[in-house]
Amino acid sequence: MPIGIACAQTITISPSASVSEVVGGNIQFTATVTGLSNTKVNWLAGGVLGGDSTAGKINSSGFYTAPATIPATNPVTIEAVSQAQASVTASVKVTIKAGKVYSLTVTSGTGGGN
Repeated sequence: MPIGIACAQTITISPSASVSEVVGGNIQFTATVTGLSNTKVNWLAGGVLGGDSTAGKINSSGFYTAPATIPATNPVTIEAVSQAQASVTASVKVTIKAGKVYSLTVTSGTGGGN
């Protein structure tokens, strides 16, 4: 009888360590699925598919927008759940903190030098 090698089914989220974000800020998460042919995941924020105004919103690409106010349940759990096998999950905690979101948009640039 042939011996098969079982491949562990896992999801790894990046960034993988707990992170902090200011209210209204954004974080791009990525999920790497191994051991399954379907590598798509569903994203949850605060236990809600796609998140909500309390925990923040996360789209199908893992782009998370923190809520406008600090939630009562803080940190917020971000979870990736395999679409192929719901028991295969990974999560990371995001601590929401007060602060301001600043953005800088560069519309053009030139090279400089002497």
